[in-house]
Amino acid sequence: HRPNQPLMQAFGLGLVQPDNDDACLIATFSLTWGHDLEYESQAQQGQRLGFSFHRTFPCVRPAITQILLLAEELRHQPERTLNNRIIRARTGLGTIYIEAMPRYATGAGLLDFNRQLTEFGRHAVTQDPMLEQHGTQWLMHYYLSAPHGPGPAFWHDLVTTFFFVGNEFAKMQVDRRVAGFVEQTEGQSLAERTTRSAATVFLGSYTKSDAL
Repeated sequence: HRPNQPLMQAFGLGLVQPDNDDACLIATFSLTWGHDLEYESQAQQGQRLGFSFHRTFPCVRPAITQILLLAEELRHQPERTLNNRIIRARTGLGTIYIEAMPRYATGAGLLDFNRQLTEFGRHAVTQDPMLEQHGTQWLMHYYLSAPHGPGPAFWHDLVTTFFFVGNEFAKMQVDRRVAGFVEQTEGQSLAERTTRSAATVFLGSYTKSDAL
């Protein structure tokens, strides 16, 4: 596997300059740090996605878009919350997507742990609702892989192990790394099917056309 090159260039922090379309979203990085302090505090206090948050599905941007647009609509209706019942009634997402995609939105910094839009999420809804710009996707990747969350711990470990410019690796290596990480951090082994699923989801989140 070779990670998405534009994303990897952005992740390299300075290897290339973003184009004009990306610049406005990358500029929200400072706004995100400035205004989402409570969200950052939640992550630093250990509130982050669990190992099986994905429910065997990779990150799917069009599905997350539906979640964000609904969250924006409900933001003006404070008496209503973004729960699974409303998501089921107001989107075309399937039963498992209804659980997984809001979690991806949280891990990607677009929703907080109360399913409210973050500052980054509000900028994305207004400036790039389809989450197509490289700047948007870079920020989503950043949050998913940040050392203290909100993304899952294994995501950060895989990114820092495999994602550097020019590196190529096989899925089997990712499978083994996930299994080893769980054993090291949790002190127990998970079923091979579980760790392989996490590796597949991780890779799919960067290699599928509708992902990152």
